[in-house]
Amino acid sequence: LVLGNATGPRVREAVLRAVSDPDTNVREASLLAMGRIAHPSFAPTLLTVLRSTSAGSDYSSKHRNIACWASGKLPSMPEDLAERLVRQATTPVIPVMGMMMFEPDYVLVSACWALAEGTRRDAALTPFAEKVITMQSRDTTNSAGMGSPNELSPSAEVREYARQAQAYMDGKPVQAHRRPTRDVHLIYSKID
Repeated sequence: LVLGNATGPRVREAVLRAVSDPDTNVREASLLAMGRIAHPSFAPTLLTVLRSTSAGSDYSSKHRNIACWASGKLPSMPEDLAERLVRQATTPVIPVMGMMMFEPDYVLVSACWALAEGTRRDAALTPFAEKVITMQSRDTTNSAGMGSPNELSPSAEVREYARQAQAYMDGKPVQAHRRPTRDVHLIYSKID
């Protein structure tokens, strides 16, 4: 992580080597350093981490979460990385027992915010960010049935972060709102 406070080609080389270290904590620190240094040469490695979703991968959802964050810090984002962030945030990418599952909410949100941050530096990323925000803003709680397992059904938290990302992109102050909660209705009767 200390490498993230330095710059230069030798530092970037060391960070790129560390992302393949056998120790998961070193890999996490390397990805964090990539976000702090924010050099365009890291884009292919971040894309590789985001694509590494199989059970035997060296990269967990925590690594992919950090890779999303680091992607949002890059001064320019290649189109293939932006497309992968959209996929990470809107489609099932994790193979589990013959099915595909969505990333955990924190990865969905990080991918959305990476694109939202990128729009501040590159307006060409706006369609990518808007696609994610549209998908993550849908409230499917009152929809009939559960929908397809391949259809994103965003949680209240994901919808709230998507709303905040839209405000950020629009240059408005980002303010947290209380998320809706459900009332507890106990069904009981007196037993005689």
